[in-house]
This record gives sequence, C-alpha cells and structure tokens, in this order.
Amino acid sequence: MIPEELLATYVGIPGKYEPSGTCVAWTESRDDYCAKPVDHLLCRRHRMVGLKRHDADREKKAAQQARYSQQRARQLPKWRQRLDQVNKRIAVLDPPPLTTDRAAWGGEIHRSILRSRPAMSDARVEEMARLHRERDNLIARIGRADA
Repeated sequence: MIPEELLATYVGIPGKYEPSGTCVAWTESRDDYCAKPVDHLLCRRHRMVGLKRHDADREKKAAQQARYSQQRARQLPKWRQRLDQVNKRIAVLDPPPLTTDRAAWGGEIHRSILRSRPAMSDARVEEMARLHRERDNLIARIGRADA
C-alpha cells in the first residue's frame, strides 16, 4: 500500500502535507485546491490520479535504469583500458624510488640521487594532477572492486 503522503506529491503543490479534512490536490483548471472532504489527504479521484502517476514514474525510472546498465556495460571495457593507460603514464611520470634506503630520501640528499630523479616542472605537475583526477573518476565509474 502506497502512503497518501507520497501520492500527494504527485497531485499537489510541493510542501508539507498535513491532514486538514479536505483534499490537498491542486486543480489547475481553477487554480485552487480540490478541497473535497476526505479522511486523510486525498479524495478518491486524486488518489487514483496519484497512483497512475506513481506507477508511470516507477516504469520510467526502471526503463532509465535499464538504459544506464546497458550503457555502462558497453563503456566498461573502454574505461578499464583507459585506466590502464593512465596508470602506466603515472608510473612513467612518477617512478618509484631507485632505492628503498630511507636515509637516501630523508634529510640531505646526495647529488647523484638528485640527478637521477626527474625534474618536476609545472607542466609535469599539472599533467600528474590531471591524470590522478582522471584515475579517480575512472575508478568511481568502474567501481573499486573491479579496478
């Protein structure tokens, strides 16, 4: 059973619906409320109209969800391929350190290590930021379990 408060949202003006003894449905033809005497919120006629609109809305949402699922299934391989490309490019731009020795990366760094590290120019930092945003977006689309 669908609550009348939900059905009232399909036939009434948006707002707080409280039982007042009269129908709260909005009648466009006379720019006024229906105002027929009722037990709760809607008269029989407007309850039926609300039910029809509710059913139509459910069908529309189900069709939309089916279209979304089909489109997502078509796009999933492309998104996974693009995610692999982005991860490879990130690995090229920001390679792991050449050594696992923490002393080499903390405090004073030897010149030979500094020379071996790629320079982080503004363009490179900008590209890394863009790639990380794109990667996060792709992971959100694909889903963490699939990534």
